[in-house]
Amino acid sequence: MASQRTDIEEIWEEAFSLYQDETHRDLKSDPVILDLHSTDDLLAQITSHEGDFDSFRQKKAKLWIILRRAMHGVEVIGKFTENTLTLTPFSYASPVLGAVLYLVLAAKGVSRVYDSISELLSQLGNFTGRLEEYAKIALDPKLRRKIVEILTVLLEVFARSERAIKKGRLPQYLSVTFLSGNEKVARALDRLRALIDTETRLVGALSYSATVKAGEAVDRNERALQRTGTATERTEKKLDGIVTSTNESRRETLEKEERERLGRVLDEKTRIKVLEKHDDITDRRLSGTGDWIKSEPLYQQWIREERPILWILGGPGAGKSFLSSRIVSHLEEIYPQDPHRSSRISIAYFYIKEDDHQLRNANTILKVIALQLTAQDSVFRNFAAEACKSPENVATARWTWKKIFMDFFRTRQSRGSAAFVLMDGLDELPKKEQEILFQLLSSLGVADAPRLHFAMVGRPELRGRIISTRDAPTIFIEVSASKTSTDIENYIHKRVDRVRALSNRHIAHHDRKNLRDNIIKKLLDGANGMFLWVNLMLDQIYDRSRPSDIMSALDAAPQDLVKMIRHVFERIAADPSVNKEDLNGILTWVTCAGQRLTLGEMDNILKMRPPVGEGMPDLEDRLRGQFASFFTLSRKDNLTTEQLLQEEEHDASVKSSALSDSESEDDDLPQAYDSPLDTTYLEFSHSSVRDFLLKEGNPESRQWPADLGIGVDVSTAEFHITKTLLGVLCSADYDNKCPTNNLSSYAANFCLHHLLCIDKSVLTKMERQDIIHPLLTLFHDETCLERWLLHVSNPYEKWIRHWLKDGSLTDRIRDWFADKSIDHNEFTEEERLQMKGAAASTSTLFKPMAKFLRRQWVGPDENNWEPEFCVWLLYVYHSLVDCSSEVPKEGISLERLVLNEFPLACLRHLAEFGDVPKSSVWYRRFATVIAEAGYVNAAMKELDISLSLNPQDPRTMKEIATCFELRQDYFQSIEWERKALFAWSKDRSEEKAWSLQAIAMREAKSGQYKTAIEGLRKALELLPGHPPILFDYLDLLNHESRLEEIMTLATALEGDPSNLKEEDTLCILLKDSKTRGVLSRAAGALGETDLIERNLKKSLTLAETHETDQVSEMAYNLTKFRWRYNSRDSQVIQLWEDMLEKVQSRKFDSAYAYVLKRTANVLGQLYYDEASAAESRGDDPSAWILKLDNIVNPSRASDITGLNARQTNVLHMGVWHRLHGRPEEAKACFRRRVLEAIDILTDDDPDNDTYGFEILAQVLHKAGDDEGKETAISVPMALLNKLKAAAKEHTPKDLELREARTIDESRSDQEENTETEITDIKGHSTRANPSRDDSDAAETHTPIDNFSALDLNAQETPPAVDTNQFTWRCDGECARRVEDWQAIYACDVCLELCFCEQCVKLVKCDELGFRLCNPKHTFWQVYPCREELLDVATEVKEGKRVPRGEWLEGLRRVWAIE
Repeated sequence: MASQRTDIEEIWEEAFSLYQDETHRDLKSDPVILDLHSTDDLLAQITSHEGDFDSFRQKKAKLWIILRRAMHGVEVIGKFTENTLTLTPFSYASPVLGAVLYLVLAAKGVSRVYDSISELLSQLGNFTGRLEEYAKIALDPKLRRKIVEILTVLLEVFARSERAIKKGRLPQYLSVTFLSGNEKVARALDRLRALIDTETRLVGALSYSATVKAGEAVDRNERALQRTGTATERTEKKLDGIVTSTNESRRETLEKEERERLGRVLDEKTRIKVLEKHDDITDRRLSGTGDWIKSEPLYQQWIREERPILWILGGPGAGKSFLSSRIVSHLEEIYPQDPHRSSRISIAYFYIKEDDHQLRNANTILKVIALQLTAQDSVFRNFAAEACKSPENVATARWTWKKIFMDFFRTRQSRGSAAFVLMDGLDELPKKEQEILFQLLSSLGVADAPRLHFAMVGRPELRGRIISTRDAPTIFIEVSASKTSTDIENYIHKRVDRVRALSNRHIAHHDRKNLRDNIIKKLLDGANGMFLWVNLMLDQIYDRSRPSDIMSALDAAPQDLVKMIRHVFERIAADPSVNKEDLNGILTWVTCAGQRLTLGEMDNILKMRPPVGEGMPDLEDRLRGQFASFFTLSRKDNLTTEQLLQEEEHDASVKSSALSDSESEDDDLPQAYDSPLDTTYLEFSHSSVRDFLLKEGNPESRQWPADLGIGVDVSTAEFHITKTLLGVLCSADYDNKCPTNNLSSYAANFCLHHLLCIDKSVLTKMERQDIIHPLLTLFHDETCLERWLLHVSNPYEKWIRHWLKDGSLTDRIRDWFADKSIDHNEFTEEERLQMKGAAASTSTLFKPMAKFLRRQWVGPDENNWEPEFCVWLLYVYHSLVDCSSEVPKEGISLERLVLNEFPLACLRHLAEFGDVPKSSVWYRRFATVIAEAGYVNAAMKELDISLSLNPQDPRTMKEIATCFELRQDYFQSIEWERKALFAWSKDRSEEKAWSLQAIAMREAKSGQYKTAIEGLRKALELLPGHPPILFDYLDLLNHESRLEEIMTLATALEGDPSNLKEEDTLCILLKDSKTRGVLSRAAGALGETDLIERNLKKSLTLAETHETDQVSEMAYNLTKFRWRYNSRDSQVIQLWEDMLEKVQSRKFDSAYAYVLKRTANVLGQLYYDEASAAESRGDDPSAWILKLDNIVNPSRASDITGLNARQTNVLHMGVWHRLHGRPEEAKACFRRRVLEAIDILTDDDPDNDTYGFEILAQVLHKAGDDEGKETAISVPMALLNKLKAAAKEHTPKDLELREARTIDESRSDQEENTETEITDIKGHSTRANPSRDDSDAAETHTPIDNFSALDLNAQETPPAVDTNQFTWRCDGECARRVEDWQAIYACDVCLELCFCEQCVKLVKCDELGFRLCNPKHTFWQVYPCREELLDVATEVKEGKRVPRGEWLEGLRRVWAIE
């Protein structure tokens, strides 16, 4: 035993030594340790250092609870082992408790450090709680030693944690887990875990031994035990205890995993941020503030759970957040939030902040609230943990509300549970998020409301919006001046002593007392219930030394917001440290800017002021400090000024130790503020500031004299901004001097905007010249023009419409150049001529720009300028200045910017105007534009000339191939694309890949699928993993049913499934609906569906993570795939119901309407099938019909599902009514859809008539009108007949020749020669020699077509039948071309489903391979149809088929449509 003690004492000695090395504190000789025997002793020591015991316990209630829990086991085991350490006068517990004491004291009031300690103690509590159990039994010596080792490692953990706190800077623990993230602390924790694992195994071994012995005892005494049941019970209890002990470690692991999952899914980081906000407010709230709320009758009803929602409204600065903090503390007094208590009444809160994106999202609010509730209510925690296994359940606010809150609190399992939730700052929530929250909370107003109780705090302006969402009358608690008067008085008494004069010993004591009383009285009289007003006034007087100055300031204190803004400006103006010119510059730019400026842009603006390059070195410090009353800086990471200030304060407190510590890993401390310049945006803190500056900057509207030297001179502000922007555009080296965060883009887009706003009449002669000089340069210097136009943001339509087509802008610019008041001697002779010309005519003004643009379009040099951009700018120029008949002033829309509205003569005029030589490039680039405009024959003529000038140009060959494709002459298109392929040099692999892809797709159109697949494979060798090529490659593999190759490729394209930062290639491919169908079909056929589901789920997670507008589409894709391939029959309805709920909350997603309609369609089909099945079994189908009605009933779904989704799904209800003998009800269901179809057929847009006939055919089909549906469907089916005829007509005549020429053969033939053989369409052959000049080429060139037989002015019309016009596709995903279908079948039940003659057989036999249509459904053969009915539905007018009016009128009469 002695030896054993010696071993243990040696372990302790080693622990004490390590602790002393880390903390420079000797625990053995520390007198404090002698008084630490229990948790109560520890807490008493902490509060003695903190001062106010009650205040500390209230503010740090979480730390208090966790600390007591974590240390209780240490206390118990310490008492149990009293006097086992002969060399020290204390037990095992005392050193550990002492280490915790010093660890907590090291926090020094920093909330985040307290949170970190709480997190650390929570982790340790999982073990220390077990020590209490060991005190109840006689410990095995081996186990005793192991416990001592664990306790000493706890000592090490606390020592290293204390050192980390004292050394660390705040960025290290923006998360509360920074302690466990510290390398040394982490190593200690790892050792602790290893010891615990050893302890667990030791306990298991001891338990097993005890179990064997107990089992032997049971065997020996079985008969006796039968006679003594109580003995058996005792033995069984011991055995149960042993099993429980051995399984405890596993439970802890599961609990840990559960906590981590909850924290990850329900946003632990934001919960911490909310906790910090609450702690900050609580720390600043004075004792007693907000106590008046406890006597409010409405509040008392809410506390008694008689009222589900409590609305509290108060004006700005009225102390609403202090009140919210008090409500939380009052709730915690009534319902202590100790997880070890049996109570399941939970408390949660959330502080919404407008300047923090994480704190102004409805779903985040609900998730964080749910996470807080899990801490107290174990039943709710288990429920939430299960729900969080599927991230989709908390993907949106509506889903979180239903899946986490309603599905728990409205079920029987919530009996015994209740929750009180407070939300502060509702007015700072975006309106959309407000609407979501108010709509969700409206469900709590019904009689069967669950035990959820919300207190909602905001400003009075929310009153109307709240009332509009409530069915019942709503009563509010008003935060009025009369209620808060006592709180404000206490606040004043507490803060007034900050005024320096009150501590000035040179002022007599009784004078200071009188001054204090007078200040308090003045503040009380002027506060009018506003803490903010008191705060601002105290800030104005705190550093004034003379009592008379203080009283004067109080007497002059403004009572409204505008006056207060002026008052603060006066204060800043009097500060000699303020550079007024810099501040005025900032105010001017933020007031007048056309968009939010970044911090980097503002930094560059100030650096452009003299002294150039210096700027304001402490810009961010000033904006967040001295000027914080006016400005707000929004960072991408949403860190607030308050958080950054905490970082600065902590850095300052540890700077000396960090620099002197030899173990410090980073001696370079960060700046106080170091926000990213390109993603931190600057704006006014309130719109009232801008309004004030504009009003006071105008002599006609200002309220006060302009005597501060600070503000915005409205008359000259735009001048200074325009001058700066012109300087940016005209500086050749500006981008080099300012490579990042410069003003180039802003200048290009907004320079003319500011120019228009200048009041030239107030400018001096010199100031006018400061504008005219750079403006003249901008319009005449090509370098400046290039910089200007290249920085115009795309899309550029708005820029074109608003600036170059604006006549007032043109006149204004010319007016500048016509200014006679300026000193013309300051300009060169050339500049004076330019000014004179520009002032005289718009043509001269814009002519340099026009010449420049024309060169970029058709000039001799290759460039990347977009031809369409140049064409449109040139058209604008000519429309302003050109009276030529070739440039029409009408008929060309600047709203749509569509090239095919241009006459060919106009485009030629735009290209030929000026002095650009007609080179090969000129003809090619001109041909590119006119081909896009539809003039294919004319483009071919221009390309022929281009090729004659440069026979080796692969770009020209590609354009020729494109023109032949537009003619649907695929043979020649392929031949010319092949020439381009071999004309590219070997190092142009990308261009070669594009040519291979173009050849392959044209081969596919002509039926050469195998050759096309090989070509695409070769293209992928040049550009591996390129999605556009992969789309086509997978499509052709699918057409040939090469499913194994598809899945092999898909597997190779999958990236790391756990990488949720970026999409891999497979995820990108799955976004394309056609490719997704190809991959799904192959995966389903080969049993590899997990690959597809995994990547669809990843795409959804990425969309949700990055908050894109594709969430509903990604969720639909995943749901559809699971339904078709991976779900059981019993799951499908719930699967789609969840999907419907998800999409209903995503109204602003890009694919919202489509996804909503498709989801509702499937659900309608499923409900209908379930109702039919129930009826066939003899069961009551009403429950399923009610579900169907809930989707389509307009009165209940008008604001949820959308008109389109209702109108399609109402057909299911109509079919049900029709088949059950309710013709009027059925007709009512169908009528709206019939009306929609007739409206489409009678509108002014003939392009949508086919769609109107399809809708009509569908609804008449469901309505049982056989003659009507056959008549309506004859119109779209006529397109199919044309497609079939066109397919035969365009089959190439020499298919055998082209099939014989594979790409490999062509490449090998071509690459054997150093010169490239060029074969024209007529079969002539030439050798393109690089050394040949253009004249030789022109002499031997053979035209690529017989242009004398072509109408070169004709605009190419769309083909007689466009494949895209016929939108029917086989939903069996058979990959057959529609031209090959022999018949089409439409389901009698499902909506918008059709199958070809092959797939419909598979559906009926339930062999389709995936879930889609019910095999029990019947089908209507849509095609072939009766062609004679086409003349019943339509008539020919002016050569075009249009809906027949008489037939539509007949439908109106039948359906009683007026």
